[in-house]
Amino acid sequence: MEQKWNAAFDLVRMQQAIGMRRLVRFGVIMGVALAGQILVTLSLGTVPWIQQHVVALVFIELVWWPPFFCILYFSFTGVVKLVRLALRSQELLEKQFAQLSYEFENRLAIYEQRLQEKERQVKRLSRPMQEKMPIVHLEPLPRSEH
Repeated sequence: MEQKWNAAFDLVRMQQAIGMRRLVRFGVIMGVALAGQILVTLSLGTVPWIQQHVVALVFIELVWWPPFFCILYFSFTGVVKLVRLALRSQELLEKQFAQLSYEFENRLAIYEQRLQEKERQVKRLSRPMQEKMPIVHLEPLPRSEH
């Protein structure tokens, strides 16, 4: 039982580690992609030929933006998967905890029942013995006066 419980916690820890890696990767990818996008836009804007041919700038931007949005989309879906994974992990832990609590309650009921049976057995066995035991009443000794 303890192995099941530890396995559930290990699974959740593993999923949390994977999720943290995905979040870090998402942040790094988005930072690099956004910095690259800004750098390309600014550097293209400073080229005199591009300034004279705005259509070329628009074309280059149209070619450059779709990969950026693809990166954004796939990174975002990774984060959504992370959230779903966390919710499933939480449900798994709650189910494991409920099952463990149920099993402990069953064990507790069985132990209490056995304890009551033992108490009844001890009382049943001790009653005849108490009846057979001679009872001796002790009287206090008289005080000797010296």
